[in-house]
Amino acid sequence: MTHRALVYAHFDRHGIIDPHVLYALTCYRQYFEAIIFVSTADLNAEQQRRAAVLVDRVIVRENVGYDFLSWRTGFEAIPQHGIYDEIVFANDSCYGPMSDLALFWTRAAALRADLWGASLNRQIRPHVQSFFMVFGRALIRSGFIRTFWHSVEPIPDKLQLILRYEVGLSERVEEAGFSIDALVDFPAGGLDSRPRVIADTVSLTDPARSAAGLYSIGAERFPNPMQNYCIEALRRGLPFVKVELIRDNYARANLAGLFAAMTKPRWYDVALVRRHLARLSPCGPFPPIPSRTNAGLTELPAAWEQ
Repeated sequence: MTHRALVYAHFDRHGIIDPHVLYALTCYRQYFEAIIFVSTADLNAEQQRRAAVLVDRVIVRENVGYDFLSWRTGFEAIPQHGIYDEIVFANDSCYGPMSDLALFWTRAAALRADLWGASLNRQIRPHVQSFFMVFGRALIRSGFIRTFWHSVEPIPDKLQLILRYEVGLSERVEEAGFSIDALVDFPAGGLDSRPRVIADTVSLTDPARSAAGLYSIGAERFPNPMQNYCIEALRRGLPFVKVELIRDNYARANLAGLFAAMTKPRWYDVALVRRHLARLSPCGPFPPIPSRTNAGLTELPAAWEQ
């Protein structure tokens, strides 16, 4: 039996713990002996109770330092770090899990890496993407994990924070003689997957958007698995889709194809996505979800209208 703890970082501009977050926590609960929920949102007592029934501790802190400071706060709240084989750090930036987590953990067990995650991004340098990253036994018992999290400080510039603590974490792990890996990785630019990814991106009703997306795929030497390659990543067993990909669609993804990939396993209730995005839309420059302008759809899939 693998003994695990989870630190989950949360933020919501409305001070709400959204149903898609509660669903994720429900799925995680059976796999973790301890779950620490850390939020930088203005949660009232009722909202805190919503999380408390699914986790072991709810911490509400000041909204500074992004998720990395939340993860540090949660890590420091875990008693007896050494009793765990894995300590997982995740956040609410994804929808999912889209498929059975039992399969996810089975595949993860074969990685045998000291730091592993859901996906590996080779941009800048190979690094485990921080939305779901796992410190294994060697990093815990050696004290590396404690040293790393104690070094985390609030950095106001998000890009600098990513470079220092997301990209920098994988670099520090390898420099210390440990290994990194992920369930989904596209080495050598993912060239073996590019024909399928191009097919995923094509939108017959929006040629201009397809052309832009295909150019992006062709120009990238090392793709981000969570952007243009998101449908291929789902095929390879990644059970997550980034909220920002659907909300903003900066990658010009074919959301009709992504929707089909999300619903194929018949595991995830996509109405959770619709309701979450409908709540966010009035608060920012977000397009209708989904619409012709951002998905190349001639009509909405029926499940979005539920």
